[in-house]
Amino acid sequence: MSKRRLAAFSVIALFAAASTWAATVPPAATFRDADDELIALGRGIPGFGGMFVDAEGALHVWMLDPDAGGAVEKALSGLARPTDPAGESLRLHRGDFTFERLVAWKRTLTPVLSLPGVLSLDADEARNRVTIGIVHDMAPADRERLEAALAAGDVPSRAVAFREGEPFKALPLAVNANAIDAKASPSIATLTDKIRPVPGGMQVAFGCSNIACFVCTDGFTAIRGKTLGFVTNSHCTGERGTVDSTRYSQSTPSGGIVGTEIVDPPHFACGVGRRCRFSDAAFVKFDKKSFGSLARIAKPFNNGTDFGLTLMTPATSRFVVSGAGPSPRTGDILHKVGRTTGWTYGPVTGTCVEVSVSGTDITYSCQTLVTAGADGGDSGSPVFSWGGGKTAQLQGLLWGGGDFDGQRVYAFSSLGQIQQELGALKIK
Repeated sequence: MSKRRLAAFSVIALFAAASTWAATVPPAATFRDADDELIALGRGIPGFGGMFVDAEGALHVWMLDPDAGGAVEKALSGLARPTDPAGESLRLHRGDFTFERLVAWKRTLTPVLSLPGVLSLDADEARNRVTIGIVHDMAPADRERLEAALAAGDVPSRAVAFREGEPFKALPLAVNANAIDAKASPSIATLTDKIRPVPGGMQVAFGCSNIACFVCTDGFTAIRGKTLGFVTNSHCTGERGTVDSTRYSQSTPSGGIVGTEIVDPPHFACGVGRRCRFSDAAFVKFDKKSFGSLARIAKPFNNGTDFGLTLMTPATSRFVVSGAGPSPRTGDILHKVGRTTGWTYGPVTGTCVEVSVSGTDITYSCQTLVTAGADGGDSGSPVFSWGGGKTAQLQGLLWGGGDFDGQRVYAFSSLGQIQQELGALKIK
């Protein structure tokens, strides 16, 4: 059998098993995701192909017929649309496909996530294409299988764009450090210090031996039912998707134990040889209610795109969480605070993206990508919208980082998807 026919045969088998992806999705998948929200919005706009925000703040909309601009203004009248320096807040472009059609093709193509070299899959509202993330220098045989899969999925080649990058990796870190109690120097503290009560964005340690600990970031404090705790990544536990009662200290063991993992939902089968979840999140119960700092995220002194400060001055500097933020659009600026790269910010570069985790059989569904700095130890960082001052709107939880088109990108699970898996959470 020729290599081409063998590739075609393997792809047919892959798509024959595609029903597994849909058939095994648990009830949590019934919530309306970001793609569904955009489809619903677009139904009031004839030929809607997606929309995004540019660096100047103007809103761009793809339409099959951009001359029908009146329907756009009516449908988008309730959206915040900052005016760009040229005085325009809305720009229309001729698109080739409706966004609803792109989402249908994306969902048809989910089996390609089982192919080697495939990093992600997205109905890309900024490009009016289905975008597939692939590794740099993808092996010819792997590219041939991918092309065969696109043909088998009956997706026109001109509807697909590729982004080359590096695999997405979870971002825990192994360290050997001593805790510093911020109370000894009340005018200054860092995100790795011991602080009580514990705000989001601080270092937490687990899995410690005599010489080292794994460290991640405390995402945000929440009340689940009547239980006060914090949310961090599932991979920042002893075992992903399993409640193993992992114990956490903050910032290191000498700083004292602060909580125990009590909720970490299992993964579900989602295609050939893969497991899925909608969020990389686990819930940790605080040992004492006095440890929790509800609606507070540590606020470093300054920020940056790749690296921001981890220094807080005064040590009590905090963001105040006013609630959950709206679903971000591609191009919106989001912020995060993590124990390693501190307070970083950057534009959203993908919404509702299927993202696979390097070195595992795990894919996270409908994640958001942001072009901004994140590194080892930033796993669990709170992601939020911020318009200045002390108030922030919580968006979700950072879990991993990768690279697309030569730029650092991190992925996060939205607050809505976290709550679909962990249950309702009170965050303020």
